[in-house]
Formats: sequence, structure tokens, C-alpha cells
Amino acid sequence: MAPPTIPARRFCLVWLGALLAILAVVAGFDAAVDPYAVFGAPRLAGFNARKIAAAPQQRMAKTYEVERIRPVTVLLGSSRVDIGLDPASPAWPVAMRPVFNYGLDGMGLRQARAALMQAAATGRLRNAVLVLDPDLGGDAPAPPGPPDETERRLLVRTGGDGTALVPNPARRRQHLSDLFLSALSLGALRDSVRTVLGQDDPGAADLSPAGATGENRFRAWAAASGYHAMFAQKDAANAEKLAAAARWVAAHPDAAPDLGAVARIIAFCRAHGLRLVIIIPPVHEHLLNQIAAHGLADRFARWKAGLAALVPASDAAVQLWDFSGAGPYVSEPMPPPDDRHTMLRWFWDPTHFTRALGERLLRRVLGGPADGFGARLTAEVNTKADTRAGGKPQDVARAQP
Repeated sequence: MAPPTIPARRFCLVWLGALLAILAVVAGFDAAVDPYAVFGAPRLAGFNARKIAAAPQQRMAKTYEVERIRPVTVLLGSSRVDIGLDPASPAWPVAMRPVFNYGLDGMGLRQARAALMQAAATGRLRNAVLVLDPDLGGDAPAPPGPPDETERRLLVRTGGDGTALVPNPARRRQHLSDLFLSALSLGALRDSVRTVLGQDDPGAADLSPAGATGENRFRAWAAASGYHAMFAQKDAANAEKLAAAARWVAAHPDAAPDLGAVARIIAFCRAHGLRLVIIIPPVHEHLLNQIAAHGLADRFARWKAGLAALVPASDAAVQLWDFSGAGPYVSEPMPPPDDRHTMLRWFWDPTHFTRALGERLLRRVLGGPADGFGARLTAEVNTKADTRAGGKPQDVARAQP
């Protein structure tokens, strides 16, 4: 006797229903775990509190996180900011809280301005802290292109004179795309499972509700490889970049540092009544010595002098701080190559400073005592050459205490 047959139409309906049920379960699971902090799902300890998969998607995650926290103060800059400045530091006055860390790996000034616009659009922003990577020479800035994926996520875009904000017409479509891919892509499912299973991994990266990635990754790398290897790797990368910068400066000896992007950020802050603090960050003497060895100390000085020219001492709304000088913090000796136990206090590598040093930086900027770390630069301050970092000429600013 032949087995009963299922009508094709019924089979298709059953198959479609099963598929939709599976997709609904996957989407519900991904939305509940929320590995990229797109949905704003509650963070539950042991389940999804730590966003260990969000670091590679930090541009997307932080764009939506900043809308939820609606900060009064935003931190802008590259991974130095993301790793080194704590938005939950007790140094922040109550009037400046909540603070959001919008630091992104490789953030340039165009991205910093976009992040500033996004933070301003949330409605409560009053302060911005911009940490600059030194401009030591390179190709001329690329002409403005079409909005990238990050800019399409913004609530607003600029209009008129470049300081006005208008609704961003690309936002809705990009937001729907982000929601769909965060709920129904294979990568999102994989990262959701990884998030749940990795909640107890002490070496995993995290992304706090205030935007900070934290130091877990660097701490794990230091324990596995040692500081000597971490410094050597970064020294090699810096040497390559500085050599390219030195060639560019040699070919363009009269070219002044391009500070137009910084000037536009200053203009935006003034137009929107925001207090802006610009910071030249601390770097280890390894990098200071490399800058001098490549003949770029004068370029570094010219860049800082150009920044200072943008900040009159009478302008209470804009401050410029220089923490790049020599001192006890930047000359911290590194452990020998075979040492995997000694932990440095102030730096992870020649570029990235620790939260401990970031805390001292914040306290100085926020009115702490003058202890030789950090100096205010203004258009009225004279800069002159000094000899430091192993007898190599570097720029040093005599500034307000």
C-alpha cells in the first residue's frame, strides 16, 4: 500500500511556517542578547551584560549607545581615548555627567566631527573633549566624499554654513539595515552565542553602556606576549609611519600643518554653545625619540604652535592642553623580553596610555594641582625648543599653569 502523499500546497505552507518560526526564534534570541548594543536590550548579568562582540562593530554600537545615554560630555578621538579615558571616572564633576566615550579605532577628524554632531543631536551635550593624534606630515586631506556607513547612521547632518544641523534623510534606511543584520544574519547569531558563552572570560573585550571598551584586551596581550614585544611591534609600526611623514615633509618643506578640520570642530562648538577641551595626549619616550630621530621635532612643534594659534587665552569656551612632554610618566622603563609578570603603570605601548595615566590627565584638565604633567597652550604662549628625551631636540611650550 503506497504511503499517503502530502499536497504540495500544504507541504509548502508547513515548510514556510517552520522557516518563519526558526527565523523568529533566531531574531528574538539575537535581539535579547543584543551583541552590538543596537536594540538597547536590558543587560543581564551572566547573559549579555558584557558586550564582548561589540568591539569590532564599535562604530555602529556607539552610534546607538550615545542616543540612549544622551551625554552632557562626550570624549572624542582614536583608540587612545577608547582605552585610556574612563567616562565613569570620579574626577568628572556632577555637572559634566553623564559622560560618553565616543573614541573609535583610527578615528580621524572627519569622524570626530560626525560623532560630535551625533552627540549634540541627542539634546543634552554641553562639553566635548577632543584628543588629537599628532599630525607630522602626509598627503593632503582627501576631498569630501559621499557619506559613509557611519555617517548614514547619524541622526543629523550639517547644513548651511557647516554648523547648522538638519535631519539626516539616510538615517532611517541605515537603521533598518542595522536592525535586520543584527537580528537575522549568521554573523549576529554567532556573536550572540559567543556573547552568552564568553560572559566569564576575563580577557575578552567589553563595551560599557557609556561607550568604553576598557583595558581587558591590552591586559591579556601584555600577559601573553610581554611589554617588550608590545613596544617592539608598535615601534616598528610607528617607524614606518614616521619615515613616510619625513619623506613628505622633505618634499614639502614649506607646507604648514592643515588645521582646517580642527578649526571646523571649534566653530561647531562655538555655534552650539559647547565647551571644548582639545588634548595633545601623552606618548612614551620611545615615540618622542623616534620623532626626533626622523627629523620631525620641528614639524611637531609647528603643529602645536598652529593649534595654539586657534585658541586665544580670552576664549573661555575652548582650551588646549599639551601632555606630550617628557617627564616621569613617559620615561617608565619596560621589562626585559622574557618578563611576562611585571606590569607597567602608565603605558601599554608607546602610543596607548593606561587608565591610570588617563586619570591623572583628567584630574589636571578638570582643575587638579599642577604637578608638572600637562600645560595649557594658547595663542599668546611662546613655544621654544628644549633638549629632552635623550638629548634630542623637542618642542616644549611654556604655558599657563
